[in-house]
Amino acid sequence: MKKSKNCFNNYKIQNTFWLKLQQFKFDLIYYNLHFERCMFIIKVMNYSLLLICVTALIKNWSTWLTKLCTLISLLTFYFGGISKLLPYEKRKEEIIKMTNGLDPLYVKMEADWRKISNGEMTLIEIEKKLAYYEKQQLKIKNKYFNDDVLPYRTKLEEKASKLTDEYFQIFK
Repeated sequence: MKKSKNCFNNYKIQNTFWLKLQQFKFDLIYYNLHFERCMFIIKVMNYSLLLICVTALIKNWSTWLTKLCTLISLLTFYFGGISKLLPYEKRKEEIIKMTNGLDPLYVKMEADWRKISNGEMTLIEIEKKLAYYEKQQLKIKNKYFNDDVLPYRTKLEEKASKLTDEYFQIFK
C-alpha cells in the first residue's frame, strides 16, 4: 500500500515538474514573440518617418524653413530620438534583459527534467528543484516591467502555444 502511494506521489510531482517546464518554455517563446513584434513596430515607425521626411524634402525643397524642418526631422530619425520615447523601445530592452536571465535557468530545468525522467532524483529532490525554479523565475521576472506592462496579445499566445507544442513533440 505504501509503495503504491509513493509511486503515485512520484508520478504527481514528476507531472507537476513537466507541466512547469512546459509553461516556462511557453513563457520564453511568448516573450520572444513580443520582442519580434516590438522590433517590427519600431522598424515600421522608423521607415515611415524616413519616408515622410524624404517626401517632404523632395516636395518642398523651395523654402529654407521647410528644408530646415526636414533636416531636423531626418536628424531626429537618424539618432532614434522618437523611438526612444515610445514604449516599444523600453519593452524591447526589458524583454532582452529578462530572457537573458531566464534562458540559462530554463536550460538547467530542462537538464533536471532529463534526470527526473530517468529516475535519478528522489521525491524530495524534485520538490526542492521545483521550489528553486519557481523562486528564481519570480526573482528574475519581478525585476522587469515595473513601470510598464507587457500587453496581452491573443495571436501571440496562440502562436506561442503552437510553437511550444511543436518543441515538446521533438523534445520527447
